[in-house]
Amino acid sequence: MEKEAMRCCGQPMTALGKSEFQLGRESFLFSGWSHLLSGSIELALFRCEHCGQIKFMDPAFLQDEEK
Repeated sequence: MEKEAMRCCGQPMTALGKSEFQLGRESFLFSGWSHLLSGSIELALFRCEHCGQIKFMDPAFLQDEEK
């Protein structure tokens, strides 16, 4: 599944690894606290070398497909 899903412009996309993305946003009253309390999510990143498109995937989904 990963090989099929990670294609763009007729070619395979380059795996960029995993990255943590911060959820939530800063507010006027609570400054960065609401940002910290929202947590984060880990995503696998892939880039098309032809057009520059970036795809985000759930790393757990990709691990399930490898089994």
